[in-house]
Amino acid sequence: MNGGTRLAATAGVLCAAMFGAAFLIKRLPCGQDLEAWLALGLVVCLLLIALPWLLNRGVSALIRTGYSAAAFAAGIATWIAGFHFAGIPLLCRLF
Repeated sequence: MNGGTRLAATAGVLCAAMFGAAFLIKRLPCGQDLEAWLALGLVVCLLLIALPWLLNRGVSALIRTGYSAAAFAAGIATWIAGFHFAGIPLLCRLF
């Protein structure tokens, strides 16, 4: 596998795992589910930003920056999709 293929495969696995975890996080008690989802999204998006810098060392910095931006955008899109489709509540209770 070349660097681009490894990057796409690893990013895809991370995004799929984050999306699947949304349905497990949904089962947590009120308040803890949103906190866990925010923490998971932060960790995965930071990993997605770092992946091109770790896996594509032979590529120029400009291309790695573009890969980082694309992977970050995919992570944010997956995070929003998981939030929506799993039905994680934004406000559990008002008081």
